[in-house]
Amino acid sequence: MSISRRTRRLTAAALAAVLTAGGLAACEVGQTTDLGVIRAVDPGHGNTPYYTNRDAGFSARLTGTNSAGQTVTRDLWTFGDTDAWNANTGAKMQYFKTNTASLVPPVTPGSVPAVPPMPVEVAYVNGVPSYFTEFITDGARPACPAPSGKPANYYYQARWPNGLVRMPDSDARRETAVVFYQDFCVHLPTTADPNLEYLFKTGGAARYVWDAYSPDAPPHATTLGNALFQPGTWRDHAWAVNKPGYTYGAGAYLSDGPSSNQKYLNLLACGQNSDCTQARLLVDSANLSGSLTRIATAANWAYRTEGASSANTDDAWQALPSSGCAPTPYVTCGTMPLPKPVIKAGSDPLTRVSGSPSVASIGGYLFVTYAVFANDEVAAVRLADSSGVFDPVAGSGLLPAGKCASGCYAPVIHPELNTSDGKIAFSYVANASVTPPGKTPVATMRLGWTCLDTFDTGEPC
Repeated sequence: MSISRRTRRLTAAALAAVLTAGGLAACEVGQTTDLGVIRAVDPGHGNTPYYTNRDAGFSARLTGTNSAGQTVTRDLWTFGDTDAWNANTGAKMQYFKTNTASLVPPVTPGSVPAVPPMPVEVAYVNGVPSYFTEFITDGARPACPAPSGKPANYYYQARWPNGLVRMPDSDARRETAVVFYQDFCVHLPTTADPNLEYLFKTGGAARYVWDAYSPDAPPHATTLGNALFQPGTWRDHAWAVNKPGYTYGAGAYLSDGPSSNQKYLNLLACGQNSDCTQARLLVDSANLSGSLTRIATAANWAYRTEGASSANTDDAWQALPSSGCAPTPYVTCGTMPLPKPVIKAGSDPLTRVSGSPSVASIGGYLFVTYAVFANDEVAAVRLADSSGVFDPVAGSGLLPAGKCASGCYAPVIHPELNTSDGKIAFSYVANASVTPPGKTPVATMRLGWTCLDTFDTGEPC
C-alpha cells in the first residue's frame, strides 16, 4: 500500500497520557481540517494583499509591557522561500527572496482562520513592489560556484531559517528570539536544465530583539554566529549512499534545565532522508547576554552520544569539536564519538525526514512533524519519550485530504494557536492551491488543525 493511503495511529496509551497530564480536553478523533490560505498584507502601501508560497513558517509568541503599562503580544513567523502575487491583480513580484519574517497580531484562539493577514515589509524598486524584505540583514553568505558551461547565476544563494525559539529572560519590555538558519546554493529546475541541486553550506544563528514599545516595527535580525555549524555527511536512506547534509539548527526547542531559571536549548541536525542528531546548550533567564554569547560559539554546544547502555536515560554529552568538523552517525571527526540519532530513519519512507522538522511541546509531551521524502501528500508525526528520543515508528497525518493532489510540504506546528479543546494548529504549503487573477494556479501557505488524540484520518475535528 502506498504511503499516501496508509494511516497509522500514535499509541493510544501515550496520547491518553497527553490528555491527562496536559489537562487538555479531548476532541473527537478526526481528520485534519484545512482552515484556508494565509495571506500577506503590505501595511506600508495601502494594505495591499498578497498570495504567497512562503514556506517553513516557524513561529514564536512574544509578549511584553508597553509604555502605557499594557500587555502587548505578537507572533513572530520566519520563512524560507518567498514568491508573492497581488491578490487583487495577479501581478507577481519581480524578485524571489529567501529569509523573510512577519509579526502577526494574535486573534481569538480557535477563530477561523486563526491567523490574520500577515504584515510584510515590501521593498519597492522604481516605484514597483519587487520583493519581501529579508529578515536576517547581515552576515556574509557562502559563495556559490559557477559550473563550467553554465551561467554565473546558475545557483542562487538561499538562507533558510530552520528553527526559532524565544529566549527566557527577565525583561518585561523586550523579547529576544534566536533564529537558526542554513545557507545553501540551489539550482531550481528549468526547461533547459531540469536538475534540482542543493549544495550544503554552513549554518548560523541570528538574534532578533522585539520591543513592546514599538511592537509592529518591521522585524530584522542580526547574526550571532555566521557559519556557526558545519554540515556533516549523512546517509541517504533512499539511495543508501553518504552525502553532505544539514547543520544543527532544525527543530529548536527548550527543555527543563538543572534549576528553575535555566533551560536547555535543543537543536536537531537531520540529513535529507536520514537520521536526526541532537545538540544542546544551557541558557539562563537571569543572564540573557551570557546565553547569547555562548550560543555564538560552536564548541559551547554539546552533542548527544550513546551512554553506557542502549537506554535513552544514560546518554552522554560531548562538546562539538572546535575544528569545525561535524560528527554524524556515519562519519567521525578524528577520535570524536559518533552522535546518537534521536530520530532514526529506516526502510519505511515515513521515517525519513525531508526538510526541517518542526518540534512542539503539547500537553507536556514532545512532538515532531516533518515532510515525507518522495511523497508530497503525506506528513509524518512522532512522539518523544521523557528523554527526548522520538518513537522509531512514524505515524502519518496532518496534511488535509483534498488539498495536496498537486503536492504539499513544510508542515509546522504552532502551539500558540492551539485551542483548549485539543485542536492543534499547523501551517503547510500546498502546490497549485490558489489561482490569482489572470494566472495559473500557484502554491500558497495554508493553515489547518488536527486533534491531539489522533493525528489520523476519520471524522472532522
